[in-house]
Amino acid sequence: MKPSHVLVAFAASAVPAAAQHVVFQDGFEGGLSSWTATGLWNPESSADVCGSIAAPFPEGTGAAWYGLPATCNFMTSLENSGSLVLNDWVDLPDSPSIGLHFWMWSETEYCITGLPPPNPTQFDVHTAIVIVEQPSGTFEVRLCPADGPTVIFLLPWHERRVDLSAFRGLRVRVGFGFDTVDDVSNDGLGWLVDDVRILAEPGERVCPGFGFSSGCPCLPTYVPVAGGCRNSTQQSAVLFSSGSVSVAGDTLQFRAENMPPTTIGLLSQASTQGATVPFGDGLTCTGAPMSRLGTLQASNGVATWPPPGAPSISQRGMIPPAGGVRFYSVFYRDAPSYCLPATFNLTETQRIQWLP
Repeated sequence: MKPSHVLVAFAASAVPAAAQHVVFQDGFEGGLSSWTATGLWNPESSADVCGSIAAPFPEGTGAAWYGLPATCNFMTSLENSGSLVLNDWVDLPDSPSIGLHFWMWSETEYCITGLPPPNPTQFDVHTAIVIVEQPSGTFEVRLCPADGPTVIFLLPWHERRVDLSAFRGLRVRVGFGFDTVDDVSNDGLGWLVDDVRILAEPGERVCPGFGFSSGCPCLPTYVPVAGGCRNSTQQSAVLFSSGSVSVAGDTLQFRAENMPPTTIGLLSQASTQGATVPFGDGLTCTGAPMSRLGTLQASNGVATWPPPGAPSISQRGMIPPAGGVRFYSVFYRDAPSYCLPATFNLTETQRIQWLP
């Protein structure tokens, strides 16, 4: 017998990304013409009756939705499932870091566990799908927890990241899968996906960890982070990197997103990696010495380093001509009442291998 259901929600805000090497992007403004949809996947508009429940969308007015337009749920009186898979192959570059980023909204049982171990049954399972051309194979990443909550979840828009670095240099197709597993409690709106991007970056994420065991001190139950630990906006502040990491031709740029709207952010550089430990409302994994490369006030939760007219990152960080390894993260002010008494949080930490 399945446990009782309670609606759980958290506040959210969405800011579209920019300035990274975008290998692929689709915000579904033209519908699902680039995708093969099965089951209840269909295009949805924030202006429609059902779409308005999840409005505003993170990017534009279109999204992909697993649900029934006539009833604004995914209840068919039977178990149902379906997939949304990109039609064309995407060539992944040989970059240090490659990630599948997307925003999602879900009102489902979100992997709720109906039977106890050793043979647990889960319901409303969300997955990301990666299909590799050669050597051929299909991989699925479960986007809801393996142990399952005991309540129905309303998860407003939040950013997710799936690491694709293991597939660098290969051709892939990405997608999303949903399976109700049963025909009970399918009366939520369902699952929406928007602003799907594959991003290649020169910076490699080193902490927090991926998945549901990141170690964040204030992590909401069953919601992994896309970047750093969650903050008072209930978003994970993400650090993106782009440009050349050659000291002789440095165009490296960092962009922090999903911070509190007008916070002050500090870009830091460290020479060594240390143990991952709690720091403020977040996690740090860098060792001494640490350099402060500059502070900026965020606009709508976004800040970019270096600002126009400022010295390059390598100049500010005094990187030697031969290059070397450095670690970067952004510290930012946050509400002291969010989680711990601390008044700050961090993005994730990225590792940059500087070249001559």
